[in-house]
Amino acid sequence: IDPRALTNSPEAPLDKVLSYYRDRGCKGIGEVMLNVPVMDPLVQNLFRHAEKVGLPVIFDGSDQVGGDFGLYDDPGLPQLEHTLQRFPKLIIFGHGPVFWSEIGKLETPGERAIIFDLNGHQVGRLPSGPIKEEGVVPKLFRRYSNLYGDLSDYTAYNAISRDPEYGPKFLDEFQDRLFFGTDMCFPDMPIPLIDLLINWRDTKKMSEKVFNKIARENAIKLLGL
Repeated sequence: IDPRALTNSPEAPLDKVLSYYRDRGCKGIGEVMLNVPVMDPLVQNLFRHAEKVGLPVIFDGSDQVGGDFGLYDDPGLPQLEHTLQRFPKLIIFGHGPVFWSEIGKLETPGERAIIFDLNGHQVGRLPSGPIKEEGVVPKLFRRYSNLYGDLSDYTAYNAISRDPEYGPKFLDEFQDRLFFGTDMCFPDMPIPLIDLLINWRDTKKMSEKVFNKIARENAIKLLGL
């Protein structure tokens, strides 16, 4: 659902559209791709009505407005945090590079996102190496029970695999709010998260219980599958 739908207004009755899809089996909203700030009144109106009708939301993120896709947030994700505060009953899934890059403290703000070069190719540098100091993502998980985590997309894999000691601990701590996903874009797209989770389960870095929750049980519970 585009936040500009119906009347292109922060007062648009988007609950009418959302409830229509919910009543016909839709389980959630997203991913929202509009390239405006998270705190844009149109986006906040979408979140308000999503909370009202009981649908979780997932959105991609960006570190710029213009020439990109995804909702813009600042370093440290203050706009996401204010949204979690404003809508405590709305489940929001963290997704994509702007979110997952902040599992650890950033070296530079430019590590937050992948951008397009002048030829239309995606370029960028994701954070790598051991997590010496936690970033805002685990702190937000601890503060806000309505923050969930979508592990699809290579950036989530990068976030939890870059530190083989910290990654399993993160999965264990937030095991009830993390969800396996694929972000499948084409049939033969590699999904390294699958092998990583299976390896950590088989080598006892994560328990069978945690593996099952992330692999399927959390989704079954939340979405009523």
